[in-house]
Amino acid sequence: MNKKITILLIIFITLIGALLCFKTVFNKEEGAITFLDYPKKISTKIETIEVTYIDWACACANWLPTTYLENPDYDTTENASDCIFLEAENNNAKINDIHLANGANTFRLSGSYYEEQGISRDYKKITSQKPEKAKVFRYTKAELIKK
Repeated sequence: MNKKITILLIIFITLIGALLCFKTVFNKEEGAITFLDYPKKISTKIETIEVTYIDWACACANWLPTTYLENPDYDTTENASDCIFLEAENNNAKINDIHLANGANTFRLSGSYYEEQGISRDYKKITSQKPEKAKVFRYTKAELIKK
């Protein structure tokens, strides 16, 4: 009888786990970000980029590589798709809200791009909308270069 109870308990726990996984994957809540939205494969190419913060009033990627701004005719409002998401490799390197609140907006970052577009694991939802996928840069080091 003990084996039957153990088997039933294992089946019950497995079913609950499957239901929770199913709920996460097929969550119909508007704007829900799931693990399927995160990029998975990161490039082995290490890069150093400079980015500036764009304070959009929407759910979207809000960091623009400054190389685009070298063109005097560049219009950020017409080229919002050039913006990227940032993702810190660890909390020690993370650009936080304090930096942005103090007017810091341009940073030099070292790291790598993910090979596919997605939504950063560090993305903080500001609206109920789900942002569109964009390039994601995972950085290991961040240095403030302009306030």
